[in-house]
Amino acid sequence: MMDLISLLHEDSILLWGRVAGCCGKQECSQLIQLLESVELPPGSHVVLDFSWTDHIDYRAVPLLICLGQRIEGRLSSFRIAGVSDYLRRIVEIGAALDGREFMDRYVDAGLAPSTVVDVEARGFCRGDSNDPVLQGLVEPSLN
Repeated sequence: MMDLISLLHEDSILLWGRVAGCCGKQECSQLIQLLESVELPPGSHVVLDFSWTDHIDYRAVPLLICLGQRIEGRLSSFRIAGVSDYLRRIVEIGAALDGREFMDRYVDAGLAPSTVVDVEARGFCRGDSNDPVLQGLVEPSLN
């Protein structure tokens, strides 16, 4: 399951995704499609929080790597939070050197679910569901 929360700050967006349960190829594909349908202004941020994730299918790892590259290609930042040692090993084994580089580049051990509150306190606010850029993105679930 994936919940996505949008937070706004001036001309940028923070999309905070909470990944829960098992994350497979289908969920990653849906996530890529969802994020590609969003118009991310340059300087926006996408954070996926894996604190509630029990397992990542090794076949989904290349899709996660692709997701990070695509978001950065849109001049936005991509980070991953809440990755357990178990999930880290799956990503590193599932994609070998690419998996290790992905983890080194995008995992931020300092990011935790409470970071959303910290970000809101720094001037971000919840997205308006009537905003055409965020239409359908305020707390949707992929499942």
